[in-house]
Amino acid sequence: CSFDMKRNRQAPRRLDKFLADASVGPRNLVLQLVAEDRVRVNGEGATLNTIVDPERDRVCLNGERLALKDRTVYALLNKPMACTTTMAVGPEHSVAALLPSEWLGLARPVGRLDRETTGGILITDDGDLQVMMTQPDFKLWKTYVACLLYTSPSPRDS
Repeated sequence: CSFDMKRNRQAPRRLDKFLADASVGPRNLVLQLVAEDRVRVNGEGATLNTIVDPERDRVCLNGERLALKDRTVYALLNKPMACTTTMAVGPEHSVAALLPSEWLGLARPVGRLDRETTGGILITDDGDLQVMMTQPDFKLWKTYVACLLYTSPSPRDS
């Protein structure tokens, strides 16, 4: 299974996608900002369905012009045992506590590992890649390798 990850960074897109690509924040924050009329496109109020052309349109949040980020973050994190796969700020033993503070609210883990599981987990702010790797519609095959540190007695051993 392969995907063409080449994207035109300046192609027109819906306002919600533009705001995500500009690292404004997670979708629930974007929805709130637009609903509160804090986002303007060319000086006018906008909806999530407004189409934005990054080369022509001026998008402002609270009066400050937004620009698309010039790079995307990808990191492979070796998640330790007793660490929760969450980006919530606060839990001491969380993936968020292991990452640079400037990533909080922007980068997210792709998938989950159980609290007591160790292993590599991809962290990125590339929402398109996150969707392709986690949504069943893309039929991306994944292989998991499990190693047991101990075995429990089988019923036949009793």
